[in-house]
Amino acid sequence: DVPQGGRIDSADQFFGQAQTLNRIFETLNSRSSVALIGAQEIGKSSLLKAVESRAKEMLMVPREPIYLDLRNVEDEDDFYYALCDKAGIPKCRGYRLRRALQSKRLLLILDEIEKMTWNGFTNKVCGQLHSLAEGKEAPLRLVIAASKSLDRLLIDRAEGNKVSPLSGICHEEPVPEWSDKTIRAFVADRLQLTSVQFSETDIQRILQVSQGKPREVMNLC
Repeated sequence: DVPQGGRIDSADQFFGQAQTLNRIFETLNSRSSVALIGAQEIGKSSLLKAVESRAKEMLMVPREPIYLDLRNVEDEDDFYYALCDKAGIPKCRGYRLRRALQSKRLLLILDEIEKMTWNGFTNKVCGQLHSLAEGKEAPLRLVIAASKSLDRLLIDRAEGNKVSPLSGICHEEPVPEWSDKTIRAFVADRLQLTSVQFSETDIQRILQVSQGKPREVMNLC
């Protein structure tokens, strides 16, 4: 079964972003972190899950992938609990966290990082992520999904900061809308083993209404 909308968790259902996925791993293999920048419902979460599933085969220097959906995290304290739980270490932060992670090499995949701009979070947690992901032998590499540039997203004006705490640590990779060619290829791929056929009028409506958003394409199909 192919889901009508939402995140694609299964690798065999992933479609249409192979070039973007390859560029993500090229950046990670150059020892930089990555921020996926794109509109809502554009497929960022599906890309993150694809990164998680393919990390072990595509990373030149092995790192254990850890996926965290921040929609399931209540606040900063809960984030540290979730991170340490996934990393298999006692709950800690600050220097204790750096010490606990110093022998590990992890790929930290963060979905819905906008959550870190809400009440319950401060810039300190992002500052520590920056520190833990900086340098050739850093315990963390980051793959982050965001709706806009991290330089704009994570500035905490209440604290008077002019620079995002994650500025300069992540190479920003734009996640584009699906092209008409990609949408047509997706429809053909999904219908090839069925008896269903779409007319050209059907296809044109999908192209026009979806505006290149994968979730909307699936819903319309």
